[in-house]
Amino acid sequence: MLIVSESQRRVRQPNRAPASEIYSGVYFRVLKKYIREGILKDVDILILTKEFGLIPFDKPLDYTEPSPGQPGKLALGAARINEIRQRNIKIIEKRMTSNSYGEVYVNVGREFRKLLEGIENLGINLTFSQGAGLGPKAAHMKGWILSQPRSSALEVESR
Repeated sequence: MLIVSESQRRVRQPNRAPASEIYSGVYFRVLKKYIREGILKDVDILILTKEFGLIPFDKPLDYTEPSPGQPGKLALGAARINEIRQRNIKIIEKRMTSNSYGEVYVNVGREFRKLLEGIENLGINLTFSQGAGLGPKAAHMKGWILSQPRSSALEVESR
């Protein structure tokens, strides 16, 4: 499983569209590239949003403007953060009972981690993105994606 936070950069859609088509930041471009190449076909991708908490990568959404203020900041009260956090833990627990995940990769900023506090207690092998800033975190995520055991990743990498 891979968890990535929502993107401030978005593509306006005239109708409901998959979240993966609305969010278009660096991490989403990396993920879509590896999906096109068949490398991420066996990885569940969830998007961590301020509004909904964890949602599937392809969940249909209406376009919304990014929240005003600094990117990566939650600007949510403690009660709302706790509500979203509890929902996120339930979502992950439910997915864990129906899937066998060897590892969960989490690529979210410091503020968004508040929405996932407690997942370390679920007995999951967690890997958090490393680096300061978009470039290093994107490179770390690429490395994790390419390190996943699957023959298609090796075939694409050797081209």
